[in-house]
Amino acid sequence: MKKNFLLILSLLTISLSSFAIGPITSATSTCVGVGWQQTLHDVTLGGTWSSSNPAIATVDPSTGVVTGVSAGTCSITYSCTCGGSTPEVTSITFTVTDAAHITGPTSVCDGSIQHYIGTPGGGNWAPGPGSICSDDGVFKFTSDDYVKFYSTGVATIRYNKGACYDVLTVNVDPSPFCVTGPSVVNCGCSCPKVYTCSTPGGTWSVSNTAIATISSTGVITCIGTGCVDVIYTVGGCNARKTITITSHTPHIGSEITGIVAHSDGSSSPVGESNVIVDVLDAATNALIASAPTTGTGGTYSLTDLPDGNYIVNPHQPGYTTVNSSAVTLSTANARVAGIDFIKNTSNGVIAPRTAGVRSVASSKDINIFPNPTSGIMNIKWDNLVNEDAQIVVTDVTGREVYSSVISINNNAGQTSVDVSSLVNGLYFVTIKSENISYNGRLQISK
Repeated sequence: MKKNFLLILSLLTISLSSFAIGPITSATSTCVGVGWQQTLHDVTLGGTWSSSNPAIATVDPSTGVVTGVSAGTCSITYSCTCGGSTPEVTSITFTVTDAAHITGPTSVCDGSIQHYIGTPGGGNWAPGPGSICSDDGVFKFTSDDYVKFYSTGVATIRYNKGACYDVLTVNVDPSPFCVTGPSVVNCGCSCPKVYTCSTPGGTWSVSNTAIATISSTGVITCIGTGCVDVIYTVGGCNARKTITITSHTPHIGSEITGIVAHSDGSSSPVGESNVIVDVLDAATNALIASAPTTGTGGTYSLTDLPDGNYIVNPHQPGYTTVNSSAVTLSTANARVAGIDFIKNTSNGVIAPRTAGVRSVASSKDINIFPNPTSGIMNIKWDNLVNEDAQIVVTDVTGREVYSSVISINNNAGQTSVDVSSLVNGLYFVTIKSENISYNGRLQISK
C-alpha cells in the first residue's frame, strides 16, 4: 500500500512540474494613445503580463491591456506558475504605430475652403458617412490638402494611416449672402458708396481703416486710396467684396482760380486778358488742362479737374508766381484760389549808349550761381558800367520762359532772380545790354 501511494505522488509531481502555458491570443499591434488600447488574452488564467520596453508600450500586469507610448516594437510576456513549481512564460512581438491626427478648424462657414493636415504623412482621407464636405476632384483629399464645405450642418473628416485613423467633426455655420455695391468708389464725387447684404442681423467692417471706414448701415467714408475689403459678418461667418477706393476721377465742382497781370509802374498790377494758363502734372509734366484769362481783370478758372498734385503756369513765357504755383486737389481741398502770376518785364526803355558792344565771358565778368539751382538764380558781376540789362531765359526748344530787366548800378555787384516757376530741366540764359552780351546755361533741379 505504501509503495503504491509513493508511486501515485511521484506521477502527480511529474505532471504538475511539466504544466504548459497556453498561447497569447488577440491582435499584436496598436496605435499610440489611450484611445487605441489593445487587450491581450491567454487561455491560462492567473498569470502576469509585462513589457520588455515600457517606452514603446505598457501593459497592465493583471488585465493585459496594452497602451502604445511611441512607435516601435517590443515583447509582451505572459508568465504563470499556475500551480506548477516552475513559472511558464510565453511572449509575442508587439508593434506600436504613430497615431493619426488631423489639424484644422472645427468650426467653419458654408461655402468656405479650409486647409487640413494629416499626420504622420502618407495616409489617405475620406469624408465620413453623410459628411457635407467635398471630394469632387477640385478640393480632393490628400495627405495635406484643402476641403470645401458646401452645406450647413455637421461634416466628418477621416484620416487613415495604416491601422490608425483620426476622425474630426466639423460644424458648418451658414454664411451671409454676397455683399452688393460698387466695385470702385470715387472719393471725390457723389457716386454710390452704399453696400448691402440680404442676410439680416450682421455687422459691417473693412479690412484697412487707413483707406476707408464703413458705417453700421453700409455707407463708405473715404480716408485714402487703394484696395480694401468690405466685410459683412453674421455670427462667425462673413462675406466680403474687394473694392478700389480712388479719387483719380474729376471732382464735381473742383476749381483752380487766379489772376495774371503785369506792372505798369503803379502800385496796382493790371490784369492781362487772353493769357493761357496751363495745369501740368507735377510728376510727369503732362498737360492736364488749360484756360485763358478773361476781361480786364486777368482772371482765369480751371474746373472739373482730377485729384492730384499739379503745377500751374501761364503758357506764355515771362511770368512768375506771386505766391506758389504748386497745387494739390483732394476731397478736402477741391477748390484752390489765389494762384496769381505777374509778368517779369518792365515797360521802361533801355537808353542807347554810344560805347561799343563788348562780349563778356561768364568766367570773367558775370557769374550765375548756384548751378544747378532749386529756384533762385544769383547773378554776380565785376568790371561793368552802370546800365540796365535784359535777362531772357529759354528752354531747350528755344521757347522764352522768363524775361526781366536788372539794373547794374555798381562796377561790381549782385542780384537775385526768382525762377522757381520753371520746371526741372536745362535752360539757356542770355543777358544783353549796350555793353554786355552774355550767354550761359542754367540747370534747374528741385
